[in-house]
Amino acid sequence: MADRTLTLLFIVGYIVAFAGSNLLFKYTDIARDTSGDFRALLIFAAANVVGFLAATCMPFALRGQNPSVVYALCHGGGFLALQLVSFALFRPALSVTFIAGVLLITAGLVLVSVGER
Repeated sequence: MADRTLTLLFIVGYIVAFAGSNLLFKYTDIARDTSGDFRALLIFAAANVVGFLAATCMPFALRGQNPSVVYALCHGGGFLALQLVSFALFRPALSVTFIAGVLLITAGLVLVSVGER
């Protein structure tokens, strides 16, 4: 049981770090336009550090677990988290395709996690 809990923590760590890293890369572009190159460089460096944390969580999540399930949960969960947080922060125009995509990813994650048991 403790092994599954630890795996879940690493999966959540990957998801948070993946979304955070990608958002920081987006803010790098925004900072370059508004605050200058030095601030953009600092944010870019932070994005790379956070991205490295995501890459570090993955092997620990894979340890002793089904790789297909772990990869699906990590990458699908990371992409889903990124889409939801990006929507909350940047308020892009919603389309039926966007909503359908997010719902399909969510359904896929649920099916993979239920099918694992």
